[in-house]
Amino acid sequence: MVARGRPLLILNAANVLVAWNDTRESRRAVADALPFLRRAETVDVVEVRDNQAAQPSVASRLADLTNHLRRHGVKAPAKVHICQHDAAAAEQLLDIAEQQNADLIVPGAYGQGRCQEWVFGGFTWARSAQSTRAVLLSH
Repeated sequence: MVARGRPLLILNAANVLVAWNDTRESRRAVADALPFLRRAETVDVVEVRDNQAAQPSVASRLADLTNHLRRHGVKAPAKVHICQHDAAAAEQLLDIAEQQNADLIVPGAYGQGRCQEWVFGGFTWARSAQSTRAVLLSH
C-alpha cells in the first residue's frame, strides 16, 4: 500500500487504551485509530469521571461505543473509573495505561481549547510530559 500525500504510521500496538469522554475529538480519534484497534490483541475503553453519580450515564455511553467498535470488528471491554479526589483525570489515565500495559493510548486532543488546555492542564498536556507510550491524537 502506498500512502501519497498522507502520513503513514507503522506501529505494532498489541494493547490499546481508548480514553473516552464522548466529545467530537474522542469520536474522531477512535475513527482514526480503527486500523490499530482491529489489529490489537486487547482494546480497553475507559472513561474517567469525578463522581459516582455519573456512572450510569457513562456506562450507557460506553456500551454505545463498544457496540460501535464491535460492528467494526473490534472487541473492547469498557470500564468506568471514578477519579480519586487527589488525582487529576489525566494522571489517572496514564496510571491506567501503565496498569493495562498499553502500547497505544487513543484520546481526543484539545477538547478544551488550546489556551485552556495549556493553563489548566488535561490529557494532551499531561501526555507531553511522558514519553513511554505512543499516543494517537486527533482534532
